[in-house]
Amino acid sequence: MEDIDLIERINSGEKELFEHLVNRYNSYVYSICLNILRNVEDARDTSQETFYKAYKSLKRYDGTKSQFSTWLYKIAYNKCIDLIRKKNNFLNLKSYFKNKDSNYDYQNHKFDNEIVEDLVSELPEKDAALITFYYLNELSIKEISYITDDSESNIKVKLHRIRKRLKEIAIVKYQNELNPNR
Repeated sequence: MEDIDLIERINSGEKELFEHLVNRYNSYVYSICLNILRNVEDARDTSQETFYKAYKSLKRYDGTKSQFSTWLYKIAYNKCIDLIRKKNNFLNLKSYFKNKDSNYDYQNHKFDNEIVEDLVSELPEKDAALITFYYLNELSIKEISYITDDSESNIKVKLHRIRKRLKEIAIVKYQNELNPNR
């Protein structure tokens, strides 16, 4: 069943159908929250808050402005930014790895993915979110613009600058691997 059909039925009184939307988007919302917050418990809590807010606001969802997934990602993004502001907690690389869920098996990741994760973890949270939205979640510039309330041209400029910054971080962090003669 399409999202819009589910939403119409939920808004008509079949509240139990919201579970289908949660099941459909739970891993995506959690992924966004984890990439922004870099803390498993905060990501879980914020994911739940995202779905709670989406449920409470579902009657205001306008399917002509965006896809449901984009609307939901916007809620998740804003919830994450609110939590960061509330905690005033800008995490660094050490605390990022310290807060990882010990039950998660990172050995299954490819080396390249570990490098990307390491590099992205060096970025400020909003930059990490943009990279996650664009490259990992494969959202369009237009969708990212909607989520972040930023212009499409500004998103493009920011992505360009973030890619440049990632390259600089990679050169510094992986200098020996990239240039073994040093």
